Amino acid sequence: MVAMNKVFNGIMITGYFPKAWKKGKNITIPKPGKDPRNPCNLCPVTQLSHVTKIFEHALLRRLNPFLSPREEQYGFHTEHDHVAARTGATLPSVRDELRTIHSSHVPGHGEGFRQ
Repeated sequence: MVAMNKVFNGIMITGYFPKAWKKGKNITIPKPGKDPRNPCNLCPVTQLSHVTKIFEHALLRRLNPFLSPREEQYGFHTEHDHVAARTGATLPSVRDELRTIHSSHVPGHGEGFRQ
């Protein structure tokens, strides 16, 4: 756990994300009750490294106090549902939102993760 903490802190300080962690394995999952031989009945999923997912969750826990979902966002927003999303609302990109936040505005930036 200490070694993983050091790696995560290094990523936060340097901003370098290991290329190997960006690679995933693409698989397909058949839709229930549908013919799995028909490609239209398959849901594509990319499996990422388990270390990537752990880092993602740690980063999200650190950023959540500073982020609030837009009203137009329906995914991962407890007050909205998928029916409302079909009315034409657009989902803003989290990446675009994060780009607008300058690192000096995030308290603790550069300190890494606490043990």
